[in-house]
Amino acid sequence: MFRRLAVLLVLLPASLPASLPASLAAQQPRGGNGYWFNRPFGSLSVRAGAVRPNASGGVFDFTSGLLMRRASTNTEQGLAPGDYLGLSVALENAITVGPRGELVIGVAIENRKLESEYRSWLDNKDRPIEQFTRFNRLPLSLGYKWNLRPAGRAVSRLAWVPTGFVPYLAAGGGAMYWSFRQEGDFVDFQSSNLVVFRSILQDKGWAPLGYLATGASWSLSPRTALTTEARYDAARAPLGGSFDGFTNIGLSGVRMTAGVQLRY
Repeated sequence: MFRRLAVLLVLLPASLPASLPASLAAQQPRGGNGYWFNRPFGSLSVRAGAVRPNASGGVFDFTSGLLMRRASTNTEQGLAPGDYLGLSVALENAITVGPRGELVIGVAIENRKLESEYRSWLDNKDRPIEQFTRFNRLPLSLGYKWNLRPAGRAVSRLAWVPTGFVPYLAAGGGAMYWSFRQEGDFVDFQSSNLVVFRSILQDKGWAPLGYLATGASWSLSPRTALTTEARYDAARAPLGGSFDGFTNIGLSGVRMTAGVQLRY
């Protein structure tokens, strides 16, 4: 029995297809201990952080003159741009286009909900006249990222090692979906007795977008890295709907985010 097994082990390699070693090699992982066998095709990044819109334009100026943060004791301070500071969650897919360049497709969700009340007016029961203000932005962008250092280096024909720290600059454009909505009680200044009424005032739409950004990544492994970015979006749009007659709404703002990057 043992003699037959020995003969089988000797004859087995010769009986295998010639293509088998190549197919097994193709199934090996793309990376080793601190390196990749090939340069990554691209990366996927998820980041979260804060966004501060400029909150400029007629509707913001008008709102700031009438409203203040709910339960605020300073009636001289209306809603300010800093009150619109909100959460931003961004998702980006980057495709390598050269030793230092990347084509970046991104989307972000940016929301802010404010509880406010009239600064100088009370209802007929001496209670605050309250409302909610919601300001949402969803930028969709396509841009180019230039790494100030190579993202990695080839140490042989079969090994690519990622750089530990890579700062970058980026620019691009796209479109931004936005909505501005106020819901609650309001004063009708057109009526003789200043009637308080309940309503929903809103407008929404799309606006062209341009952006500039800078950031950096820190490699944790051949596949993963930490990433951070500061970005400025520039956008404006005409107002209509409940705010027809106001000047363009300013949609520009700065966002600071940090997260993780997965190379593929």
